[in-house]
Amino acid sequence: MHVSVHLRRFLWWVSWIITGIGVLISFISLPPVIAGLISLALAVTSYLLSKIGFTVSIFHIAPMPSPRVIEAKLGSLWALDKDDEGEEKTYFGQVFKTKAAALEAFRMLRAWNFERYIDEEGNITLRVIRNELDRYTVMLYPGERGIRERHDEAARLKYGSKTLTKVTDLRFVFFTYADYWNRPQIKGIVEGLPKTSPVYLNCFYFDGQVPKPVSARFLRLAKAELVDLKDIHEGEMGFGLEWKDPWTGVDREERAKHERLFGDREMENPWSKAVT
Repeated sequence: MHVSVHLRRFLWWVSWIITGIGVLISFISLPPVIAGLISLALAVTSYLLSKIGFTVSIFHIAPMPSPRVIEAKLGSLWALDKDDEGEEKTYFGQVFKTKAAALEAFRMLRAWNFERYIDEEGNITLRVIRNELDRYTVMLYPGERGIRERHDEAARLKYGSKTLTKVTDLRFVFFTYADYWNRPQIKGIVEGLPKTSPVYLNCFYFDGQVPKPVSARFLRLAKAELVDLKDIHEGEMGFGLEWKDPWTGVDREERAKHERLFGDREMENPWSKAVT
């Protein structure tokens, strides 16, 4: 049996009151049968109170983007490159209208990974959902990263070993809806997940016609996955998600300004020398 931790003090007082009643009975002359029944009832109540555990409700919020970051996001970028040893690497990036928004977004991604550049625990998840007709939904969001276990440990240290936690987890998700019907190179990268893991992550902005990373050092992700929409079960991230046109909600002028910047030309990797 578990009750809210807010009742902890109340139960503490009840326990002391029961103890006081038991001491009082011992000083009062009562018939043995009545005294025995009362003592038995108090003993049972004390035993039940000793078995009660506590439940702590926790509302966990991962670092969230500012309105500027949300409004400035344009799309995503995929690329391949080879390191000095000739090993092929996969790169993924969120693209923004301005350098300031891209820098702020990158700082948030690092916060998701506890300020580290290498993610070894799945603190950031890159999930690509395969739809029909070479359409994909790309999702980037904080992983569960042992949130429940950490809160469990903290609650038990504070309230005792019988404490349970109920964690409500609020996480922001970057969505990108992509159509790779006529973009075989980028489709090939996506279809290579997760065999091509790890994936290197950055945030980009356009300097003229060229996408530029805001950080010379990329984040290295531990978790990148490709799943079919039909294989996602209720309760999983992306369940029931409908694919949308990538430019939904973008006005005509803004689309004309940026649409031409997205294409297979990204494969040339004009920024690859910045990768460390």
